[in-house]
Amino acid sequence: MSLSVSESLAKFGFNPQEKVNSETDFKNQLESYILHVFEDKPVSNRYSYFLKNGKIFTEGNQEFFIDPEERGGYSLKGTLEAISLSLDNPGKLIFLYSPPGPVTFTAGTKYDKLAPYPSGQLYIMTSDEFSNRIDAIAISVSREVEDKVLGLLRLRHNSGFDDEKQKIIYYLTHPQLFYGNIDNLINDLGIFLSKNEDFLVYKNVRGERFNLSHIISFLISGWRKELKSEEPIDYDELYKKALTDPKLAYLGILYARSGGSSVPLGGSCGGSETNPSEIEEILHGFNLLSTSWRISDILKSQDSDKYGSLEFECPHCRKKVKRPKNTLIEKCPHCEGNVRC
Repeated sequence: MSLSVSESLAKFGFNPQEKVNSETDFKNQLESYILHVFEDKPVSNRYSYFLKNGKIFTEGNQEFFIDPEERGGYSLKGTLEAISLSLDNPGKLIFLYSPPGPVTFTAGTKYDKLAPYPSGQLYIMTSDEFSNRIDAIAISVSREVEDKVLGLLRLRHNSGFDDEKQKIIYYLTHPQLFYGNIDNLINDLGIFLSKNEDFLVYKNVRGERFNLSHIISFLISGWRKELKSEEPIDYDELYKKALTDPKLAYLGILYARSGGSSVPLGGSCGGSETNPSEIEEILHGFNLLSTSWRISDILKSQDSDKYGSLEFECPHCRKKVKRPKNTLIEKCPHCEGNVRC
């Protein structure tokens, strides 16, 4: 069974024609997909663009692409304007807001089947004058608190709009310069929170509520690139499947993480909910539900992490030692012998 671009975007939130240009870049895209679409986290990990010969590239040396069909080309126009403003003001933050609402303003595009974006996306970026690198992070904003969030950041346009399209175009084409850096922003938000009541910023498709205090914490972790999936994923295994066909990696993630049940999908990239029977049909067509490739292979054991087993035997006293997940320890808690595990 094949998936058209429009069907895949509408149902699952990914483009089946996506190319695999580098292992690192594709793994980052897969992790972002899990965090943003499946788990519907309110903040992304920091990602970077680079300017080369007048063109924008991602960290994996893939040329940066925003479809000119999306929102009549204003998504592309606004992003390029924000990047230009960032490069002209190195070290300062640039805010670009993409409001909720229609994905396209005209019929006949690959986005026709997509439901309107249910929430807004606030993009924060900054450039480095020495490397032409632009760092960016995205924050999801629920429609019902949009004015409050934009007001807090002094981004709200108070004159009003004639219609939703005019509002979308305005915000996409008016990136705003913030006076300071990411530390200044986090500090200012913390000061505001110390003097005011905490309030909702984003409610995801699971019904999880994220207040400003949560967003600040996510913003700190995301800027450090420390946000991880709720379940450990074997991205190496997924990358191998992506070399055959990129959609296999995405569908494999969805099938494994949903446990064969329908699960609502979030994020701003489209997608409605997982469809287990449809995913099964596609994976069966590639013989990926047989013993040659088990879905369980992409979900790592909960008893291990990036450093291996969470429990090991001390080489000095031979007693069992447990360590925190994704953390190395220097000494055995029993004999204080040097273990570095």
